[in-house]
Amino acid sequence: MKVIGEIKVDKKIKPINFKERVIPELVIGGDYFVSFGCNVAEPCKIIEIDFNSKRLTIETINKRGKRTNIINFDEIGATPEQSITNEVTL
Repeated sequence: MKVIGEIKVDKKIKPINFKERVIPELVIGGDYFVSFGCNVAEPCKIIEIDFNSKRLTIETINKRGKRTNIINFDEIGATPEQSITNEVTL
């Protein structure tokens, strides 16, 4: 994964209801984006896919270093904009 840092996404793009989210094709090792809020997308890679719990283990690399998170299938995006609409919910 190439470290490109955080990407600010247009404030017009908003998170949507989980019922309306579109899940991209999920591939281990694939390059994706994740958003934890504030219309900021971070590049990430899928490390593990758990089909039973519908959760992903992802890895992000940014100025704070390498970080691993577990998120739901519908909380990842193929583009920075999709990561905003599919924003991680706690």
